[in-house]
Amino acid sequence: MPLSVSQHLDLYEFKPCNISLVLMDQYISHPVGLLENVPVKVGECLILTDFIVLDLEEELQDPIILGGPFLRTARAIINLQKGDTDLHLNDLVMKFDF
Repeated sequence: MPLSVSQHLDLYEFKPCNISLVLMDQYISHPVGLLENVPVKVGECLILTDFIVLDLEEELQDPIILGGPFLRTARAIINLQKGDTDLHLNDLVMKFDF
């Protein structure tokens, strides 16, 4: 998550995160920290998710990348051939096309 997004959401309780990330342009980024248990709303469900926060240049549409832990928690089934994803949250199934 970009730092600008966490600031916009008033999320400042970072835990130490001792990793380095190599971005696509070979830039090495050192995270600001880790945000734990951030509620992410998907449909009517809230999923607690952890985010690594990076101090990047602010963009018009800052991306948020939801990785493997989120997909596991949401019990995601990704069908690349059909181009859709199913999220299984409790008794609710949501389908998203991509």
